Amino acid sequence: MIKWEILKAIKRKIIRNIALIFIFSTFLAWLITSSLPQVFKEEIRLREEKIKEISLKLDKTEDENEKMFLKSQLNELESELLALYEFTGKEKETNWKEETKAYLKKLEEEYKHLKRDYSATLSREHYRVSIASYKYYLEHNIPPGERKNIPFILILGILIGNLGNIVFPLLFTYLNSESLPFEKENKGLIWILQTKNGRSLKYLISKYLAGIIIGPGICLLLEAISMLGLSFIYKTHWDIPLYILTQYANINNEVIPIYGTTLAIPTKTFIIYAFLYHFLYLITIYTVFYLITIISQTPSKSYFFSLLILILSIVIETTDKAKKFSPWLPFSHYDVIETFKNTLVTQTKNTLFHFPFSIWIFFIWSIFSLILALFIFLRKIQKNWSITKE
Repeated sequence: MIKWEILKAIKRKIIRNIALIFIFSTFLAWLITSSLPQVFKEEIRLREEKIKEISLKLDKTEDENEKMFLKSQLNELESELLALYEFTGKEKETNWKEETKAYLKKLEEEYKHLKRDYSATLSREHYRVSIASYKYYLEHNIPPGERKNIPFILILGILIGNLGNIVFPLLFTYLNSESLPFEKENKGLIWILQTKNGRSLKYLISKYLAGIIIGPGICLLLEAISMLGLSFIYKTHWDIPLYILTQYANINNEVIPIYGTTLAIPTKTFIIYAFLYHFLYLITIYTVFYLITIISQTPSKSYFFSLLILILSIVIETTDKAKKFSPWLPFSHYDVIETFKNTLVTQTKNTLFHFPFSIWIFFIWSIFSLILALFIFLRKIQKNWSITKE
């Protein structure tokens, strides 16, 4: 029965249309992103100037509290600058090893004299991770100009991340609205099942599983193909470690990273974790729209309510007064990188939102939506069947 549903989707060109929309969206995002290195050059210049300015202030000040504040700002700017270098690339200096060793020594001295944790960037854990990162670059002979991981940023930041809050929900809106409601409106098998006593539950579950293969399955396949292609073009350093899942504590309303909690994993391993996470996200979004489709019954209503839910989720995520509800919605957890960095914790200062909070949100919404969808459909069958018998 699942095979039959997939064949129907092929015949009605649903799979082809999903693939074309995905490819077009990805290509458009790639064009935009390919121009960003030039745009970021100005951002790099501004941060470099700001770092010099703060460094001069730091040398002149004698107030201990002011020193700690300036150091915190300096560390944050240096982290941002390093991220920009990794994205845009940096002209390789002839003495990059000496400069990196000098900076590493400076970090180790500051770490040694740090009496306590003051902020996210002025903490023992921040220094520990920074020192480990620079040591890796030195040991593996990777200068700043060769640290950029463009395919990694493109795939995770665009395909898995930035497309996740709009493009994927739109794809699944189209997929679901052209399936169940279409068959009901055109008196297909769904209409027959709702007016006659048949094996409706088995068919409905098969249709749901076929939809997961067609929707999330195709999206993940295209993402994997895109990643492989870009890795050949840009020669990614897949063994460079990424530092994720830092645990935080809320101390005096300041979010402080807990020492020793950050995990270091190679980029290639992170990709696997990211795909598994993204698959759960896609299944959850698909299931929510599957429920909306069951409730709507007609393509026009299904499109309308699905788009309404999507717009509402974006409004909640971007409106200050409504943001507190955003973490409880599955649509807000589309960004893999931000999730694995526990950015939600640092933004809200709420330690409840540590990973795997988003995984629990996915499970709850998926199970609730699927059970409710099946219940509503079977109730309609019983009602229609009783009317038909009378």
